[in-house]
Amino acid sequence: MSNQVLPRRTRRRSAHVHIDIGALARELTLKSYDALMQNNEVWRQWRELHPGHSRKGLEDAYVARYLAAHVAPARAMLAGMLAQAGDEDLKARIHRALIADNFLVRGRDPKGWTR
Repeated sequence: MSNQVLPRRTRRRSAHVHIDIGALARELTLKSYDALMQNNEVWRQWRELHPGHSRKGLEDAYVARYLAAHVAPARAMLAGMLAQAGDEDLKARIHRALIADNFLVRGRDPKGWTR
């Protein structure tokens, strides 16, 4: 059994994601980074993996490595927001983003669906 505290690297997935979903996934990644780096042992290990990086560089390296793992939760979070009562304009924007994202993932042209 390994003493490694950091999560294992996820397989890289397609970079095709709608910009709104990508932005939420980045936010989720940064929140997980902030939570993980509260642990001194995790912080030490991450710094050892990236010697010479500034704090911003360490954060950017984490986002680059783990962003793909946060795309599915971002999609699920937005889909869940559709079920809640609220602003219809926001719901329409989320709906368009999820449809366009679905087209991007499948390699189709979403142009008619994004506006």
